[in-house]
Amino acid sequence: MEISDKGLRVGQVSRVSNIPSVLPPEMEEAEKTGSAADTVEVSDAAVRKAQLHKAAEILMQTPDVDRDKVAALKKQIADGTYQADFAKVAERMLSEDLLLSNP
Repeated sequence: MEISDKGLRVGQVSRVSNIPSVLPPEMEEAEKTGSAADTVEVSDAAVRKAQLHKAAEILMQTPDVDRDKVAALKKQIADGTYQADFAKVAERMLSEDLLLSNP
């Protein structure tokens, strides 16, 4: 059996012409002149959702732990130079407890 390409090559597309338009006349004219002025309005809720999505992406890429700060604190503890501010620690503990206990 012999297969003939009849002048066509793989990947070659023959030009198609005289395809009737399926656009309404006003859209067809606008497409020809490029004068169509389509507009899109985005609601505030959609904008907020997009901003929240972007913030979530950033948070997912942010590490939970500041490794440099942990390394510096470990070094201070190992060197015996770390000094905690106990009043500040107590204040933060109380404020966190108040935040968690108030619904």
